[in-house]
Amino acid sequence: MIYLYTGVPGAGKTLFCLRDMYDFWKADAVRKTKEAKVHEGEWANYARPVYVSRVKDLAVPGWKLLENPAEWHKCEVGAIIMMDECQEDFPPRPNGSNVPEHVARIADHRHKAQDLFLITQHPSSIDNFVRRRVEQTNWVLRKFGSKLVVFYSWPGVCEAPEKSKGSGFKRERLYPKEVFSWYKSAEAHTHQFKLPREAWYFAAALVAIPLAGFVLYQAVIGLGFKPDEKRPEGNLQTEKKDGKPLEPPRPPDPVKTYLTAYTPRLEGLPHTAPAYDQMTQPTRVPVPAACVDIRKTCTCYTQDATKLNMDQALCRQIVASGFFVQFNPERERREQVASGASRAAESRPQTDRSGYRFPENDNYVGVTSNGAAVLTYDRPRSAAQVAQAAPSENVAGPVVEQAQGIGRGRVIMSQ
Repeated sequence: MIYLYTGVPGAGKTLFCLRDMYDFWKADAVRKTKEAKVHEGEWANYARPVYVSRVKDLAVPGWKLLENPAEWHKCEVGAIIMMDECQEDFPPRPNGSNVPEHVARIADHRHKAQDLFLITQHPSSIDNFVRRRVEQTNWVLRKFGSKLVVFYSWPGVCEAPEKSKGSGFKRERLYPKEVFSWYKSAEAHTHQFKLPREAWYFAAALVAIPLAGFVLYQAVIGLGFKPDEKRPEGNLQTEKKDGKPLEPPRPPDPVKTYLTAYTPRLEGLPHTAPAYDQMTQPTRVPVPAACVDIRKTCTCYTQDATKLNMDQALCRQIVASGFFVQFNPERERREQVASGASRAAESRPQTDRSGYRFPENDNYVGVTSNGAAVLTYDRPRSAAQVAQAAPSENVAGPVVEQAQGIGRGRVIMSQ
């Protein structure tokens, strides 16, 4: 296989390449000892030959220095070959130019069971013929000159690692310190850890914020304020103002309290006084019980025959289409009215109701609490018919040409 290691100068490309290549080399030898059924401690006798170029003071036992990287293909079968700064051996060529032998032999490196570890700063720095045959791309990204790097890997060749972080396998790796003793490394001396500017800003904020709080606290104390000291309530009566002691708060005047409680909020309506608030909680809800549309004026009445302040358009809509009440606003009251009407009918002659000249089969609803009789009609009645049915002075409001309401016409008559 061909492994490509990339990264900016000083990122640790050579360091991690040597570490990975050593692990690859040893794991292969250990596997062979197991196949040969010999002790694992003898793995060095089964290790493959290793050739390294452009690495100073190489100190790994059994590894050899490759003097002429252009002759890499002359290494023996099964060799592991590492070429640092491989762009010097495989530089980009113009299109259509002849392919050098050491470049062309990349295509058949598998025939000799060889593995290549190539190191360069960027994939675009090497010959396209070699780049297309890379089987794994690794990118070393160092963090702030520290010994911690982000290590990205892609299968095959990654043309632009800096733009392909999302598609690569990402892991964090620490510098393998033991590798520094294998060769003379420039990374160990020329790159020192440097905090980013944002880290300095954060550190400065950690110091400045508490300091500013302390200074502000001292300033407040200097002005005479003591945030932690509470003023005792008992001292309020003994404090002096202009040399005179403050008087304790006086209890409220019971006469004024009584008069205030029984003074109506609305003049003329005693039940609006505060004293009756607990007794005047709403137990009923007003609904449009009857609506009359006559002479460009539409009026709706509640179930107590009181006028509703309603928009004309809504009133006419109710007259035309009716209005469905989804709740029962008068259940208890209707039961009381029905019971009262029944007792009244039993206590007076039948002619009392006929005194209004209402036919017995008309829809007489009953008597409300304020003495109003509610009459309903299943069909329109003219003004003359209404006047004939009941004296005009008994009609609540003007005599209507047509009265229509909730489901059917209604006319409200006073008793």
